[in-house]
Amino acid sequence: MTTFDLLTSLLALAFATVTVPACDTEGPAFGAGEVDVRCPLCSGIKLNTNKFNDHFFSELDLTGEKHDGVYLESVQIPRYGKLDKVMVEQGQILGLKNGNQYGSENFQDSVWTLHVENSDPNLDWLKVIMRITKVTSDPYYGWKYTFEHNVVGGPKEYSPNCDKDENAANGEQFDAIVTGNVTVKDDATFVDRPDTMFIGCLSGGVGKAGSWGYPRHKVGDNQRFTTAVRMVRADYCGTGHSFTEPGQAVTMTDRWGINQLVNGYTLEALWSDKGASCVLEPRLVGEYKYEDVKDVCQELTGRKIDPCDPYAGLGDPSIDFVSATP
Repeated sequence: MTTFDLLTSLLALAFATVTVPACDTEGPAFGAGEVDVRCPLCSGIKLNTNKFNDHFFSELDLTGEKHDGVYLESVQIPRYGKLDKVMVEQGQILGLKNGNQYGSENFQDSVWTLHVENSDPNLDWLKVIMRITKVTSDPYYGWKYTFEHNVVGGPKEYSPNCDKDENAANGEQFDAIVTGNVTVKDDATFVDRPDTMFIGCLSGGVGKAGSWGYPRHKVGDNQRFTTAVRMVRADYCGTGHSFTEPGQAVTMTDRWGINQLVNGYTLEALWSDKGASCVLEPRLVGEYKYEDVKDVCQELTGRKIDPCDPYAGLGDPSIDFVSATP
């Protein structure tokens, strides 16, 4: 399998064992309010960057129910027209019409008509046309999609849904993965929600977890997908707040043998769905020490995080990931 230089790629996207490091990318912390005041350095990777203009959202209810400030009116695919139903299975968008099923390859140039809540509650909802301008099948982790949108009555040009991921491979900077039938709680824990499509941009933590080899349909359940996203975002406390900054290199190994640690890196943390089970060297080297993380997590959650044994690994069955930093 081909790997890419660290300066031009996040990670070799393989389910074979690899040993290349990945990089965090830009975005503010998930969450707001007084928790941020108590955690001033929690500035890292946003959970997601999908948006229509200034309306950020992650989840689209596929039955047309109003959810996350958006509702879906219709989906049309080339040649076959308006679909009766849309769903997401195994990270792939599927459609039904007259009993026939259509796969992701049919969604190239598909047109999605949606309505988006206006920032001014006194004004009508905005009508938005979303389209998928690129569909890519990857043999290792599934499908990637490029979403663009245009607000009816506004400029004619289409804009990418996703913020740009500067570290992604050429042509993938605005791509996203999709996850079916999940919603995310305020602490960035994933739980079931039927008939839902989560659009996870590669420039955000959810999309990055998938592109590094850990989409939900590969790791198997919401708990482990939550753990993967926490590891990507350095969410040590398990509160949804990221303790990293753009451009920080990280390498990891995991329960499934998808990735292996790069030689010469220093152990960062061991990970479960609650966040870091222990921390040795925080990802922001020179900014955080173990004691800083311990104190912040104690204040945010009351949970004590112990220092890791420098030689700790995946022996504990509750541990899904081990991460390390340069």
